[in-house]
Amino acid sequence: MDRLHFDVSNHRNSSSPAYTGKNSGLHDSSYCADPRVAAPLKLGLLWPIESAQDPAFTHRIIICYIRRTYLKRGRVMRIQISPSKGFFFLFLAMFFIGRPGWSEENAEMFSDLNSDDHPTLYNASVSDSIHRLITFNQDHEDRELNEQTRVALKSKDLRKFIRLEDGVTHYELSGPENGPVVVLIHGVSGPMIVWDKTNEALTNGGFRVLRLDLYGRGFSDRVKGPYNLNLFVRQIKNLIDALQVSTPLTLVGSSMGAIITSELARRYPKLVRRVALVGPAGFPLQASPLAKLITVPFLGDYLMNLTGDKTLAEHNRKYFYHPDQFKTFQERFESQLRFKGSKKAILSTFRSVPLQQYLSGYEALGREGRHILLIWGIEDHAFPYSNHTKAIAALKDVEFVSVPEAGHLPQYEQPDITNEALLKFLSN
Repeated sequence: MDRLHFDVSNHRNSSSPAYTGKNSGLHDSSYCADPRVAAPLKLGLLWPIESAQDPAFTHRIIICYIRRTYLKRGRVMRIQISPSKGFFFLFLAMFFIGRPGWSEENAEMFSDLNSDDHPTLYNASVSDSIHRLITFNQDHEDRELNEQTRVALKSKDLRKFIRLEDGVTHYELSGPENGPVVVLIHGVSGPMIVWDKTNEALTNGGFRVLRLDLYGRGFSDRVKGPYNLNLFVRQIKNLIDALQVSTPLTLVGSSMGAIITSELARRYPKLVRRVALVGPAGFPLQASPLAKLITVPFLGDYLMNLTGDKTLAEHNRKYFYHPDQFKTFQERFESQLRFKGSKKAILSTFRSVPLQQYLSGYEALGREGRHILLIWGIEDHAFPYSNHTKAIAALKDVEFVSVPEAGHLPQYEQPDITNEALLKFLSN
């Protein structure tokens, strides 16, 4: 594909050799010296973008801005994007979508950032993000979660669906019908596959196990409204009531599921006999810049829509100590993100559930005098293992199990250790 040619003398496309091929990208800055480009950039003004008659001229302003900001004397500098620069790029991207003159040819100039004959940036994902931002090359949710989808899934013996107050829930109920009931609750991104190995061990141990996909995850509905604790607590309570499983029962929650477990036990104390928490969320974290940005209305929605799949993959990668297990998990995880509304649901959860501020909830649970099992992967860096001291202090009567060589999902990475601890606790 030929690149756009540009003659700064008249702001028009040109076949001049001086502005062809790679000289029209970030490799050549001669046109950036044009006062009509340099002056507004030096002052940080956006007026030329709005007032320019030729869209190609404004596209050059974007390229010159990136070059002036990040490239110096032919050397690549470390990139540190401030909030103001981030908003600038977002503005440019949203402004030019659908504008005349902005085509794939213009966007192709940004691929020079990774050309073999140009020094690469210190982080390849930066150039990829810029390219995707300008071209609006989104991650796509291309499947509808509907009755037809679920009919295909019903062919699997234990997969079932039930319509509850807020929507359809995907669940699995297995094990001996007269066995003590255990409910397994997954975390933020889910789905219930994180409990595969636990489910097998508990059912073999004689327990009746109920697990589900929380709304917005797996094959449960993507519902309208905020994805907050009230929604998830109501979903699980409605499911327990609808299935008429025997109570009191045991709740086992992982990550955000630990917060939901705590809320259920506090709101319905007669419903719950035992509580087990695995790598619980709810404690302060050192949030990344992106984690802070996605909480901003509109901006967060845009970022999640643009790079959500990649962002969630990196987020999940931190959950695992063993890279090979991450790869296997991620392949199954990504299939759920193809259903429309998935990333919106996860984003709403980040905003609506106190994932870093639930210490008071655990303290309230501790005052109820329950004996609680706490399991934590020693290599958990997503919700750091060091927080176990705060959890023990809050929950008071705790049986604590550290799991070596496991990250945020010890039930997935070290099932033997985790399941042994659970079975011992449940059989006591």
